[in-house]
Amino acid sequence: MMLANLVAIGVLKDPSAYAAPLAEVARRIGGSKATALLAATAVATAVGHNMSSLLTASRLLWRMGETGDLPVLFSRLSSRFNTPTLPILTSAVVAGTMAATNSYKALAILSGLTRLLIFAGVCAATLQLRTHRYDAAVSPARFVAPLGSLMPSLGVAVSILMLTGITLSMIFGTLLAVGIGTGYYVTRMATLRRRSEV
Repeated sequence: MMLANLVAIGVLKDPSAYAAPLAEVARRIGGSKATALLAATAVATAVGHNMSSLLTASRLLWRMGETGDLPVLFSRLSSRFNTPTLPILTSAVVAGTMAATNSYKALAILSGLTRLLIFAGVCAATLQLRTHRYDAAVSPARFVAPLGSLMPSLGVAVSILMLTGITLSMIFGTLLAVGIGTGYYVTRMATLRRRSEV
């Protein structure tokens, strides 16, 4: 990606002046055939990414059904294909609905925001797991980086800094999704606690 950006800057000088800078670079370097090849590559990449995301999301829902985190209906496999039909359909409907009701820009921002939150969460968890409180639960590290807490701390700080640039509607949508997930988790944990007490 970095190389593509450098080439675009080298060829176009101001890529932001073009609606599709990479297509313009391909047209200037290789003509209409290069532009068609770039478009075909982009389509193949997008389809491959979407199919892998659908596979991952559906298997996650299936596993959550198996462990009891979702209704058992999600853990059932098709007798004919031995695949989790309901999780596949659920993932496809959610993804299709989001694609049909949002712009590409909004979905790209949502995707980036989600990844940023996951990254910040992993950095924060790394800081927590380094405390002595988890010595009994976590095996001793085989390798400890010098200044080990510096990088996760910077990761959290940079993530927070990047989050300051998002709009109120993005914040609302993200908080809504996080709230639904947290509410479900709390309800599920309370249900399991009650069952273990009986």
